[in-house]
Parts: sequence; structure tokens; C-alpha cells
Amino acid sequence: MTQTATLSIDHISGKGNGVAMQDGQPVFVPYTAAGDVVTATITETKDSLQGQITDIVTSSSDRVTPPCPHFQVCGGCQLQHISDAAYRLWKETTVRMQFEKADLMPQHWLPPVFIAPHTRRRVTFAALKKGKDITLGFNAARSADIIDLQVCLLLTPALEAVRVKLKPYLNSLLPEGKVSDVALQDIDGAIELILTGDFGELSFQKMGVISEMGHTLGLARIGWRPKPFAPAEPLLELAPTKKTFGKIQVDIPPGTFLQPSR
Repeated sequence: MTQTATLSIDHISGKGNGVAMQDGQPVFVPYTAAGDVVTATITETKDSLQGQITDIVTSSSDRVTPPCPHFQVCGGCQLQHISDAAYRLWKETTVRMQFEKADLMPQHWLPPVFIAPHTRRRVTFAALKKGKDITLGFNAARSADIIDLQVCLLLTPALEAVRVKLKPYLNSLLPEGKVSDVALQDIDGAIELILTGDFGELSFQKMGVISEMGHTLGLARIGWRPKPFAPAEPLLELAPTKKTFGKIQVDIPPGTFLQPSR
């Protein structure tokens, strides 16, 4: 059953959805801000009432223009429509509430650390080849559809520079009609690319494409794995791939997990 109602958003939940009350029950409305008054279509699910905006009657003072052109289509970011100050307050409040629910009260709260745009050093894209067309990006929210990215404001400039030049090489490597993963990692300036999927036989021609891709895009290493979570096998290494931790520098094996930010 669905209904349309005008809702006043009270706050944003821990999962990032605006919360309004309707007949004594919470309604969860994505892409809203505390203080918004919206018209929404409300759908009753098994566990909750879910709303979808049809119109913004009154905008919250926290609402801003999302910087990314893919916002609300790409499933990667959820809260670009609120100001940095509102986002930071929401994040810190959410963390504090989790401690309170667990009946844990820290004696000291250190200032929170937030990560700036263009600093994410690790990313995994979904890629799909259909004929001569390559779709490369992230999945839409709660969907298997892949959003073909034109830009990503999260990535380090080095990763973004590689991303925009990948498609011609992927066209020669990816299987037809099957989703593959393309992982990039910026390891202290050395860029690693790991392909995951069913690429068939690694022919002389494909190895030539891999070599050209590595040299042209300035990649330090290219590897592949036939299926997710399998060990990554190196295909090409053009430069040392080392990571510095404090005063220690170590060799990084292919596909090693690093935190998304330094």
C-alpha cells in the first residue's frame, strides 16, 4: 500500500536516511536533510515505512547542491546533499550514540578526523563489455546496474587519471557480456591494477595489450585473478611496489589490502 504525504524531516538516521513521523511511526526518506519539508510517496515494507521524495516544499538550511554529477544515481555516496558542517555533526553524533547504546561512556573524545576529497587511494570498479562499448563505474544503489562514471571526486588525481584512459585497453581484454572487476590502488605513488574475471586464455595478443597499457598509463604493476578472493597473480611489473610504514619500507604483494585513505 502506498500513500502520498507532506513530511517534516526531524533528523538523519545512522544509515543516512531522513526520518519523519507519520501517524506515530517513523518514515525513512533518502536524500533529505534535517529541517526539510517534503512531499513523499510512502510505501509500507515488512519492517518499516519508506518514503521517496516527489517534491521539496521547504529546503533545510543544511541542504547544498551535490558536487558530483552522478549523485543519487551512483550507489557510492549518500549524503552529498548536506553541508560539510551538517555531515560532520551527523557523523560524530552517530558514533556517540553507538557508545551510548552500548552503555560505554569514554572519558575523553578526541577531535574527529575527516578525509578530504581526492584522497581515496583504493577503488574497485565494475566493468561490462557489450560489443565495442565499455561501461566502467560503480553499481547503482541496491542494483546490479553499473553507472558509467564520467568523474569520481573521491579518487587521488593519479587514480582518476588512469581511470579516464582505461576503456580502450579493457575493450581488448574483457569478456563479452560478463561483469568484471577492475581494482586500482595508489601505493605511495606506484599504481597497481588488478583485473578479476573470466578472461579466457591470456594470449600473446592480450599480453601485448597489457604491456602497452602498463607502459602508456604509467602503471607499476598489473595482475589478475580468475574469481573474487582468489590470490592475485602478477602479469606485468614495471616498477617496485613498496609501501612505507613509519621508517619501514616493505614490498607489497599483488592485491594487498590497504585502507582507502592514508
